[in-house]
Amino acid sequence: MEALVAIFAMLLLHWRLTVSVGVAILVAVLLSSLFAGFTAGYCISLAIAGVAFGCIWQGRGDAGAPVLSDQPATPVSKPVACLAFIFLGALWGSLGTMLLRSAFGGPILILGSVLAVGLWYRLVLHRPIATAYLVFAAVSLMAGFSLLLLPSLFRA
Repeated sequence: MEALVAIFAMLLLHWRLTVSVGVAILVAVLLSSLFAGFTAGYCISLAIAGVAFGCIWQGRGDAGAPVLSDQPATPVSKPVACLAFIFLGALWGSLGTMLLRSAFGGPILILGSVLAVGLWYRLVLHRPIATAYLVFAAVSLMAGFSLLLLPSLFRA
């Protein structure tokens, strides 16, 4: 009983996360019931996006900042950034492979995303972005995707 009270209290305290996950799940259920092609993979991806947005919204709300306000950049060490990019590269690359139904879909999506972010920073935000950082991001993302390909190369 105490565990149920603790879970309910956590859901009330972190209501922004709960709302965003609930809305994402509701939208996923509606889309999957309306469209036959909206399968479980898309539903899970939508739920993960809801969790990510909810975490950002909850963190900003706890800090007293609006969701879309401009925040100063928080410095992140290279090893932590590399691990985050490896994880995201595995997710993003596998999603690209699944959506494009090709082994080259993942690398195309990853490299296209890095190019799009670089252009966004340069042309829309008018911020300088180092080419070395874009190369670091691309290599780290591709490393994460390549970790998924290793078992298939060794027939594991």
